[in-house]
Amino acid sequence: MRVLLVGATGRLGSRLVPALVAHKHSVVAYVRNPSKLAMMIPQPLLERIIVVTGDGEDVSGLKKALIEHSCEAVICCAGKPAPIRKGDSRVGEISMAIAQAAREVGEETGRPLKGWWLAGLIFLKIPGSGKTFHDYWSWFGTTYDLAVNTITSIPLSSLRWSILCPSKMTITSTAISSAVDGPPGNSIVLGADSPPLYQPSWLMLIPIIGIHLEILRAASSHRTTLEDVADRLAEDLAEAGGGEQWDGKLVGVKNVPGAQKKTV
Repeated sequence: MRVLLVGATGRLGSRLVPALVAHKHSVVAYVRNPSKLAMMIPQPLLERIIVVTGDGEDVSGLKKALIEHSCEAVICCAGKPAPIRKGDSRVGEISMAIAQAAREVGEETGRPLKGWWLAGLIFLKIPGSGKTFHDYWSWFGTTYDLAVNTITSIPLSSLRWSILCPSKMTITSTAISSAVDGPPGNSIVLGADSPPLYQPSWLMLIPIIGIHLEILRAASSHRTTLEDVADRLAEDLAEAGGGEQWDGKLVGVKNVPGAQKKTV
């Protein structure tokens, strides 16, 4: 699959480059600063991708890149994320611009693109409650609020959107791998709408502070690594249908060493 990767110089994006190549995707890296990308990505790997210079908020530039390179999918992991809205964070604006560009391409060609965006665990539902974590922590995750609301309103006939909602993602290695002869494998389990393999605990019964303690517990138990998440996204796009089981879903993620069943 030919994938437009927006944010290839970021923490997750730089790890998606080798993961996507290892899973036999063609990568079109859309970046503001190609020289920064060249310093981060090993030269043998850099030679295997296409680099396009552009701004993540430029809808026309994004559309041009999608059309000229016949992209079938887009992954948005650009911008400087922040749990609480800050003046220097453009994550929401970038996410919406990419969604608009991808939607317009899908509507104009009659072939909706597959797209992955990032938000956070806070947007997932608490099983059995009908509420999300964000309903209780409305001040948290505000960087993504508008983008999530905008993307989830797009019909799948125009854009096959999915929103990955991880907790904290840590780094396994500061070096970007150049080993792309085969996928490294991962221990990631995905689940739609709620955090995978999660059930609320007795903490919910504690008056006033219980829900806050429970949110912290859920976040702690769903930490993952950037490398594992990158490999799982690339793996899903390589499957028949390009991971269509996640179309129109907010998707939770959990690291489960040795997991055999990768969806719940």
